[in-house]
Amino acid sequence: MGETFDEYVSLGDRCETAFQIRRVLGMDGMFASFFNWNVTHIDALHTLLTTRFKDILRFDHLTPTEWLVHDAAGDYLFHLTGEGRRSKEHPDFLSDLENHRNKVAHMLENYFALANSGRRICYFYRTEDTGDQLSHAALIRDDLSSIHGNQEFALVFLQQEEARSPRWNEPMIFNRYVRRLSPKEDQGDSHILSWDAVFREFPRHGHMNLCYWL
Repeated sequence: MGETFDEYVSLGDRCETAFQIRRVLGMDGMFASFFNWNVTHIDALHTLLTTRFKDILRFDHLTPTEWLVHDAAGDYLFHLTGEGRRSKEHPDFLSDLENHRNKVAHMLENYFALANSGRRICYFYRTEDTGDQLSHAALIRDDLSSIHGNQEFALVFLQQEEARSPRWNEPMIFNRYVRRLSPKEDQGDSHILSWDAVFREFPRHGHMNLCYWL
């Protein structure tokens, strides 16, 4: 692209994006994104952005599952601290939830400050959907634009190679591909060379831990 970004932000849809940002930067970026460790399908992402995360983490909206907690307010899933304490009847559930609320409030405060700071942000969203994602990417771009105002950013949609389609050539949205996405049971098992090709194309200021072999 010939441009350098000040910050990387994961929008999901799973943890793989956050793992790769952490690997290449040696940290989670300037702050930990709300979406880093959640499961956020595209409709959920649209809802959360357009409602500005309204009514999330209300006790009556939450349904614990085997591994995660489902929040009906945004229809996303999140990790709650406390292995084996995801039952709403567990005596520590409310205190775990309150700690999570405080953490999320801090994340969102930092995010909205960043979005209006004038710093250049590159967003990444990976999806296992195999169809053309142009309409989805345009929708999320417009959602983000309403947060950023007149400030530009980049939004990179990542799919597996077999979903490849011609480049979109649309403002601020980019379709890119990796040889494979990590499996659900091991989100850290990524095709690093593919991710690093994307990071090279959309570089961030400062040192990046990129693989240079081919």
